[in-house]
Amino acid sequence: MRKRVHKLYLIGLVIFVVWLFLINRLVHIQLVNNKTYSEKSRRQSEQRIDLQGKRGNILDRNGINLAVDLSTRSLAANPKEVKHPAKVAVRLSILTGKPQSLFLRRLKNGSSFVWLARKLNWQVAEGLNSLNLTGVREIEEAKRNFPLGSVAGQLIGGTDVDNRGIEGVEFSFDKYLQGSAGWTVSGVDARGRRLSVFGDVQKGPHDGLDVVLTIDSRYQAIAQEELKAAISLFDAKAGTAVIMNPKTGEILAMVSVPSYDPNRLVSSNPANRKNKTVTDCFEPGSIFKVVAVSAAIEEGLRKPTDLIFCEDGKMKLAGGIIHDWHRYEWLTLGDVIKHSSNIGAIKIAQTVGEKLLYRYIRAFGFGTRTGISLPGEAKGIVHHPSSWSRRSLATIAIGQEISATSLQLATAYGAIANGGYLMKPYILKVISKKNGRSVKKQSPDVVRRVISEDTARTLTDILCGVVDSGTGVKAKIQGFSVAGKTGTAQKSRQNSRGYDPQKVICSFVGFLPAEDPQLLCLVSIDEPQENHWAGQVAAPTFRKIASRILSLNDCPIKRKAATLIASTDSFNYEYASGVQAKNQSEPYANQTDETYPMPRVVGMSLRQAVGVLHRQGIEAKIVGSGVVLKQTPRAGGEIKSDTVCLIEAESGIR
Repeated sequence: MRKRVHKLYLIGLVIFVVWLFLINRLVHIQLVNNKTYSEKSRRQSEQRIDLQGKRGNILDRNGINLAVDLSTRSLAANPKEVKHPAKVAVRLSILTGKPQSLFLRRLKNGSSFVWLARKLNWQVAEGLNSLNLTGVREIEEAKRNFPLGSVAGQLIGGTDVDNRGIEGVEFSFDKYLQGSAGWTVSGVDARGRRLSVFGDVQKGPHDGLDVVLTIDSRYQAIAQEELKAAISLFDAKAGTAVIMNPKTGEILAMVSVPSYDPNRLVSSNPANRKNKTVTDCFEPGSIFKVVAVSAAIEEGLRKPTDLIFCEDGKMKLAGGIIHDWHRYEWLTLGDVIKHSSNIGAIKIAQTVGEKLLYRYIRAFGFGTRTGISLPGEAKGIVHHPSSWSRRSLATIAIGQEISATSLQLATAYGAIANGGYLMKPYILKVISKKNGRSVKKQSPDVVRRVISEDTARTLTDILCGVVDSGTGVKAKIQGFSVAGKTGTAQKSRQNSRGYDPQKVICSFVGFLPAEDPQLLCLVSIDEPQENHWAGQVAAPTFRKIASRILSLNDCPIKRKAATLIASTDSFNYEYASGVQAKNQSEPYANQTDETYPMPRVVGMSLRQAVGVLHRQGIEAKIVGSGVVLKQTPRAGGEIKSDTVCLIEAESGIR
């Protein structure tokens, strides 16, 4: 009996001790370590959710979206919570089409978080709901999308898997485009599946700023299409095009072909992702001849009417002989450019001299970066005269032994078009918040004055001659006066000295209307096989691009030209422009002692030209017949009522 009582006491004591331990433990948990266990419980039943701010949009000057964020889904996991990695890997492989080994390797990772698949397409994302895998969770992410595909692909650039800019505009303005992240919490069940979102957002995300560019996506698409067509037609290797407003430096289009679609960044050819208009340099050839001519005219060393003996197409220099494409004897300075005489350009450069030529080369912006807000810009190659050989002055004058980017060349010609100012080219129009409030704007920036307005006007007249009746006749656009220059540059041999006559870069740069330039376009085509002349390859490509832009309903240049033409009389002017059409329906008032601007008659038939001059009270002296090729005094110059205008014409020219 006693043994039984003792046994009951012992059992009671044990129960008491156990209860005492449980009570102590309960007190310890509920009172002493309440915060610790509450936090642990909260972590097990809640999940922190990152809230990503949207990346800002990139738009063209007309508000067309070029890059936007779209919502997509990704898969992540805590490998420690995944009970059957092999089975999970099989199901994920079937869903995504990616190797099973890839998922298995990630699920055996010792960390508490791994990405399994990022930014799935919508077809795959639709199948996520049926997975129901423990330890695997969905995360909503933003995926960058480029609505216009390959249009402006190299210019816009792209983003990496974390939506950070890595190329082009996306990279240059990443700090503005990037949004800031926030976070909230969600309830989860025992399997880690999200139940609901509760409580307030702990930190709200902020969207990135919108970046509006100066480019017009329509101009961009037109230039890209025509450049592709030219490369296909002439079986060329590649090509570039730059369209800009020469008065402001705004870039309206910037094209490199072959192009690529930034929506398919991973599968693209890295070489095609380069914006070659700013990254690649080439010897410009004859389009560089205007530099020496600019220096000669600006410094008063030569006049446009000066005669230059072109050695009948063959000139001996240190290190060899320079040839012209055609045999010329005497040419005026203007005709040297019109017919692109190498020997004439060299003789002009010899008048200028090494030091002065070098100063003008640098003044036009060669040998230094333009400073445009795009990554990878090259500065080109311009050697100091101290390292020039005895032949360098001659070869540099005709665009050899020097290299430049397409953007540098377009910018340099912009200085001629706008009256002598080198403008800093720019691609950014404005950075703004989602409510439209501007944060940063970019405006025209004058780098320096390169040449005087008179010199710029003289050069423009000379360049009009190139298109009217010189090497650039295939750049003519009916209804507009076009100034421009061709350049056919042989490429240097890869494994030996000298140039390869079978490999050339054909370029043309032109601007219009010549008297009030608002549009400048440079076209460069690399290694055309079917034709080796810029006048046959690049000039017509320029014409097609410019003509299509001018045909747009809201093109301001077309509207202005149409207004001016409508204000004239019944003459059907073949090359209408601002100065030649202005006030031609009636004579200038008070033409006795006062001066007034000389109208432009270059490009008109003799009948039209004489009619215009007669109504202004100007006597005409005629040489030749047909279409007017030259006029003296030049268009826009100040004249008096007793002025006699010498007009030189030639038949068979259109």
